[in-house]
Order: sequence, then structure tokens, then C-alpha cells
Amino acid sequence: NKDNLHNPAPEDAYAAALHMQKCEYIDTTRITLRGGSFGSVVTTHLLTGIKAGKFKNIFNGVHCCGGVKYPIAAEMPDNIPILIAHSINDPI
Repeated sequence: NKDNLHNPAPEDAYAAALHMQKCEYIDTTRITLRGGSFGSVVTTHLLTGIKAGKFKNIFNGVHCCGGVKYPIAAEMPDNIPILIAHSINDPI
């Protein structure tokens, strides 16, 4: 049902990353953002929020795997290494 689609929640992923950043046992120089399938859509929307200034960049790399409906590359930051992997069956 198109009216019941779940909206990506980059705010939730960012809040979790900020929490982890405060943990004394986390090496904050190695925080990497990763999303698979629907998580990759959330991840890429978080990236567009970073570029737009909505979120501070605390990530040292990004890995997205699968998923669809990514924002265009120009909307994502160009100062974070990003690896995007797709399966042969992903409609891209």
C-alpha cells in the first residue's frame, strides 16, 4: 500500500551514532556508517542531510549495499569515502 510506506529515518541513525561517539570504548576516528537494503536508503538520506548542513559529519567512511531510490551523487558529501555495492538483481 503506497499510503503505508515507511519513511527513511536518518535522524534515528544519527542519534545512535552520536550515542556511540560518547562511549569511552569507541574509537571515534573509526566511526563508519553502513546500511544494507532499506538501511542503505536511510544511510544515503543521512548523507544528504550532512551535505545540507542538517547533521555534522562524524563518519570516516560509508558503505551502502543494495537498496533503491538513492539521492543523486551531487546531493551527497564529497569529503567522505563512499562505497556503494549492488547485486545483479538490484533495479538501479
